[in-house]
Amino acid sequence: MRSLITIDDESFAQGFSGPVDDHGFYGISTHAGLSLVLTPAEKVTDHQVVEMLRRWEPIAISHDQIHDFFTDFYPKLAYATTVVSSDDSVSLPVLVPPDLALTITYVDQGAYLTWEWHYHHPEQTFPVRRGSLADRNRSLEHEDGVLAQLSSTVGATAMPLTLPSEVRRADTVNLDDLHTAVFVDKLLPTLTTIDHLIVHEVGDRTPDRADEERHGLSDGRRDDYRGEGAGTAGEKGTALRLPGR
Repeated sequence: MRSLITIDDESFAQGFSGPVDDHGFYGISTHAGLSLVLTPAEKVTDHQVVEMLRRWEPIAISHDQIHDFFTDFYPKLAYATTVVSSDDSVSLPVLVPPDLALTITYVDQGAYLTWEWHYHHPEQTFPVRRGSLADRNRSLEHEDGVLAQLSSTVGATAMPLTLPSEVRRADTVNLDDLHTAVFVDKLLPTLTTIDHLIVHEVGDRTPDRADEERHGLSDGRRDDYRGEGAGTAGEKGTALRLPGR
């Protein structure tokens, strides 16, 4: 396995490129004498990926290490960079992108909304709101794309009254009876258009018929939704090449 770092459309082979700590990359150009090319990383690079990119020689993965490599280390590589097989002789696993999970808990006539990220390689959950140091094992570009879809979908959905802004931002929020009726009947069906968003409902909501008639609503309870979509988009800047056997 060899690394290949691309900076401004110029590729630098292993031995002539590497990481600058966890926040950048360098390449040594020999086209017109020697020159050093530097670029910042789009996000903090995983420590194990940094250590691998610092190696000057190709990495050999033994037969006994294949399972551990693809189970434990490969997801980190795929989230941090693009991984390809140079001659298609190595079958690379398809990673299922993380899902934004919405849990709706019905209480009396209202509802309590909570959100979190569900990752599949390995199975783990992360809060939607990131700390001061975003987790290095997260696909942040993918998360941002799903959250942007959520925000635009909420903004484009016609509703008889405005829902709290927390819904648009995927923040925890308590909805009163009217907001719950509007959310379930008008917004919840449109969430099925968002790739990688899943909905879980807890408890039963008994509709307030007076509220529904006043707002022109119908009972819009849904069970489970899951957006379609597959594949993982790699981050720009670095690539790994798996030579054929």
